[in-house]
Amino acid sequence: MLLLFVLFSCATTPEKEIQPPEWYLNPPPDNNEYRYFAISQRASILKDIESLAGDELFARVSSALGLSESEAEKDDLSEMRKEIRSVVSGTQVQGFKLINKQVDELGTEKIIYILVQMENSRMDQLRTDLEDIFRAGSTASIYSVEAENLVSRGEVYKGALSYIKAALESAGSDNRFITEQNLRSAISLFEDMEITTVDSPETLAVGNSGVFKARLGLKSSDKPAVWKDVAVKTAFRDRKKGAVIGDRFAMLRSSETGLVTFVHPSPGFTGAGKVVMSLDLLYDTGDLSLLEKNFPEEYAKLISASDSVKVQFDFSIISSAPTVLTGVYIIDSDFLRKPLDSRQTQQGLTSSLQSAGFNTLQLDLDRKYLFDLNDEELLRDLPYLINGDYKRTVFGVAQIVEFDDAAAGFTVVTEARVRVLDLESGEILFDETLSKRVQGGESQATINTSFKELGKSFAALLMDKLP
Repeated sequence: MLLLFVLFSCATTPEKEIQPPEWYLNPPPDNNEYRYFAISQRASILKDIESLAGDELFARVSSALGLSESEAEKDDLSEMRKEIRSVVSGTQVQGFKLINKQVDELGTEKIIYILVQMENSRMDQLRTDLEDIFRAGSTASIYSVEAENLVSRGEVYKGALSYIKAALESAGSDNRFITEQNLRSAISLFEDMEITTVDSPETLAVGNSGVFKARLGLKSSDKPAVWKDVAVKTAFRDRKKGAVIGDRFAMLRSSETGLVTFVHPSPGFTGAGKVVMSLDLLYDTGDLSLLEKNFPEEYAKLISASDSVKVQFDFSIISSAPTVLTGVYIIDSDFLRKPLDSRQTQQGLTSSLQSAGFNTLQLDLDRKYLFDLNDEELLRDLPYLINGDYKRTVFGVAQIVEFDDAAAGFTVVTEARVRVLDLESGEILFDETLSKRVQGGESQATINTSFKELGKSFAALLMDKLP
């Protein structure tokens, strides 16, 4: 009987209640600097207990501010409500400090206790903010509602622009809170945007165009959004005729699905290529100097957030020269610039380029053209003198400029100016002068070697520089 009594007693003993912490039961008293909020919430273990405590904290603060329940529920206070509620989760909020927090479980329930310290100066600031909110102009309110509607329809970018317009409407007044609220909303939207690569070439040959594709999207969601007509600035490296390599820009607009397509014009250089696509906020908003002047911190964050929405394509620009059918027309000459029968410079250049995979052939033109025509006539007539499918021609005159027959052997120096003419455009693609010094034991062999080595030197330079 005694055993049954003990078992029965254990089975029917009620669950012991958790004792609240001392700091909750006896919070510090309010003083000239601070006021304190001791809050507890009890709910099912499945519920977000911190969210409930955050709601209670906001209710207590709004009550201390003199707000009625209906006033505290206004949409215009959404940012203030969000900020104060976040204190419970440990977020650093100006003027608030989470002193203590304790969460206990009791069967199927949870209990949270928190103690929050609030600076009285922040309370005064919130009162001022509330005055601004409740006397906010109708235009700003309309834009805020418009922005929310745009975002709800998936038009995130236009929603961000609408928030910025709302901020501009109130930026010149003393209504700072509503301006900051709209700017923060715009910044938050930009921080969630991204541009990702869809398609891009790894290499691009000089003379050929390349297609680069990217897509606008959201980091936080795979849901489709409307991106039509978003301004996207595209920067790319190029070299115009006769200029140095530099950045050029193109303004693009996105499709409704956020696709942005850029066709890179034929690059005029070889090496590392780069295309950067980024949002161009100022193109769509116009002058934001009022925001920059009155809200420099928020303005800087806004520009930083929009500028960070970008994607960079890195690729290699290679020469298209090896595939272009090119004729070589170089005449060797003596001291007096009289033509020689040998074409060692032409042979050395052509054979070297062919060994490197270039599509080059020697041209057998009358040598008089290089000697009888002046420069203007030569450039004018060359395209008509060369038959066939040639796209370019390498031309020039090589000359002996020094000959020494000392006892130790022969020293020969040859020199040439070689140019490359694009037969279709008439553009000079290459124009260099080189010389070659060679020593040998027999005069003619030394001359031939000097011309041939000169041709090889030009070939090496063409491989490196010819677009």
